[in-house]
Amino acid sequence: MKLAILIPHRSQGVPLLPPLELAYLAATLEHQHIVRIYDFALCHDDAFHDALATVQRYGPDLLLLPLSEASTAVNDMLLACRAKVAVPLAVLYEPEVAAVAWSWLDEQRCEFVIARGYEASIDALLRSLAGQSFRLDLPGVTHLGSGRRAWPVGQPADLDALPFPSRHLLQLERYGLRAVDEQLQTTVLIGTHDPSVPGEVRLRNASQVALELRCVARELGIRHYLLPHVPVTHDLRWLLRFCDELNDSDPKLFWEALVEDDQLTPTLVEQMAQAGCEAVWFQFDLLRLLDSREARREFIGRVQATKAAGIFTRVLLDLQPPYDRLPALVDMTATFGIEDVRFKAPRSLPSQPAAAQEPLVAARIEEDAQRLYQETVSRQRMIDRFGSHLGPMLWRLGIGGASS
Repeated sequence: MKLAILIPHRSQGVPLLPPLELAYLAATLEHQHIVRIYDFALCHDDAFHDALATVQRYGPDLLLLPLSEASTAVNDMLLACRAKVAVPLAVLYEPEVAAVAWSWLDEQRCEFVIARGYEASIDALLRSLAGQSFRLDLPGVTHLGSGRRAWPVGQPADLDALPFPSRHLLQLERYGLRAVDEQLQTTVLIGTHDPSVPGEVRLRNASQVALELRCVARELGIRHYLLPHVPVTHDLRWLLRFCDELNDSDPKLFWEALVEDDQLTPTLVEQMAQAGCEAVWFQFDLLRLLDSREARREFIGRVQATKAAGIFTRVLLDLQPPYDRLPALVDMTATFGIEDVRFKAPRSLPSQPAAAQEPLVAARIEEDAQRLYQETVSRQRMIDRFGSHLGPMLWRLGIGGASS
């Protein structure tokens, strides 16, 4: 049987990450089925119909749509694809989009809804579609043709029990991931979030993660990795085991990861740097720092200790409405000394009002925040150079230059 995994445009910010979770799924199914992954986020408007034609020529028996966010882009892509490829459609959904109206799925003529964590049922579903003992009671699967309207409850995937992901199905070089030194970078998952328990994380075995890094380096020649989604500081004992695994890697492997700032110590960042950590993405409570001078002082100290260990510092700040405190938050962020600062505003679901405009509004908010940030950094440089009285005056007059 042939399975086509369709990955729509997604608003997860920059950089765009390879859909590695779906490559894990492909690895489990390739033993019995033919699998292709089509990532429409890589397609420009003029290449969209060419990508659809490629799916049509492939001739799948089942379309699988992972629904991590519902938007007009998802809707338009699916309508166009369904018009060209008339085969059953299954939606693999995330818990946070379970509120999407059933009428939307009906409009798309969706036949099956599958909960995250029950990807093993896809093999049985493909066999059923081939006429081998068709079943309507597959675990984690709702068959909409039966008239049922119940979202199956998801469960966390055990990544250690799965084969390494089928990266050969992904065009890794097209995602634009680059390490600090501009070398090609790719992603490796260190764990998953439990969809049934908010905040609960299931980490992989540290030695398995290190082994996967070595395998990718040997097979693809990539030595720089981004560890997304789960902060490595979630479990400090796990992090120390991971560092021990990588200390003796030959060739040397390099990685960047999410960190919770209150878990970092000078000793820990030195151990991370020795194990190949070249960059970190800070996670912190921006409003807590805004309201506490002492918390800001401690955070700036941790940023400085991280930079002193030779680790590049980054942050992606989630902006939440109302935005009346945005200028103060941006001003404060510019004083932290973080080397790469980015902003992300929320997008809405199609069931919410004016959803078609939300991505445009979010993009404008992100652009405004980035502009304010750059202006604040420029002003702070003038203050550092000329003092708190003369610096702002010269900055307003444009004297001294942004590159000073």
